[in-house]
Amino acid sequence: MIDVFTLKLFLSFIVGGVYAILATYASDKFGAKIGGLIGGLPSTVLFGILFIAWTQNTNASIESMTLIPAVIGIACFFLVTYVIFAKRNIWFALAMAYVVWFVFAFILLAIPHISFIASIIIFIICFIITYLFITKGYAIKTVKGKAVVYTPKLVLLRGLLTGTVVALSVFLAKVGGPVIGGIFTTFPTLFPSILLLAYFSHGADFTLSVAKSSLFAWISTTIFVIVARYTVLPFGIVMGMVVSLAISYLSAYVLYRYVIKKHA
Repeated sequence: MIDVFTLKLFLSFIVGGVYAILATYASDKFGAKIGGLIGGLPSTVLFGILFIAWTQNTNASIESMTLIPAVIGIACFFLVTYVIFAKRNIWFALAMAYVVWFVFAFILLAIPHISFIASIIIFIICFIITYLFITKGYAIKTVKGKAVVYTPKLVLLRGLLTGTVVALSVFLAKVGGPVIGGIFTTFPTLFPSILLLAYFSHGADFTLSVAKSSLFAWISTTIFVIVARYTVLPFGIVMGMVVSLAISYLSAYVLYRYVIKKHA
């Protein structure tokens, strides 16, 4: 007989994976700018928080959000590392990017009592540094790609990876505490898989365009977390998620229309 938590864990895997597959289709269909935007929107974060609340309680989901803005900030350095090494070798670039992500994630865990406000400040600092790097230092230009050819196996692999991370974050929140679970909701899966598909379809330069768009999209994910932090308790987890997603997607639209289309 399967216990309730195991069932919820399995459902978190399925829901996260299905979202990744749908995001794959949208990103491949609409190009680098929108693909990067989708790659940076709430995905594992959304479902991780939602299922942490479902498997534990609303207070646990709120606690899990404490370090998420800071970890999104260090994801910016994941992006910087990828950009630096992308033209050398994509596998090496992603490997180095993951090393950087893990190092900074462990540093965050080692620092005691980081408040939610401090976490937001860390994100802002990391974002500014990365923005200056990709727009002024590296000066990434948008590159148009040809039609994407992707196989069902590749799409399924992306779904499996994302679903696994969502389920892992829920499991870690149960055994290691909500903060650790929250950190792993931001583990880069959807974004690197978009980069891999873009790389094999269009080449290294195209992936840099995707990476640049994703940076701006992470603002929307951070906005989602900030709004969710203060809405899930008074409104309930479902309505809090709905309100947070609505504001996050609205911010993504504004970013796409007035920032990404002009500057990314």
